[in-house]
Amino acid sequence: MSGALYAIEVLSRITHASRGGYFCICFFETISDEVIFHIFKYQLRRLKEHYEFLISSNVIASVNITYSIAESIIADKKI
Repeated sequence: MSGALYAIEVLSRITHASRGGYFCICFFETISDEVIFHIFKYQLRRLKEHYEFLISSNVIASVNITYSIAESIIADKKI
């Protein structure tokens, strides 16, 4: 499993993704890490903007850290 695929799986668990979300993830192995990181970045931003009031502050802290790590990876890859 690539790092990007793992990141998406972790994000899906955090956000309690729908079955449809998990269904899409199974196809990610055929997509480049760059595309996955774009999706990851978008989903993290959406989580922070729209779902913050639904989850605990501990989870938000974890998401913020994960978002920072994703941003660093994206910057390093110049995606």
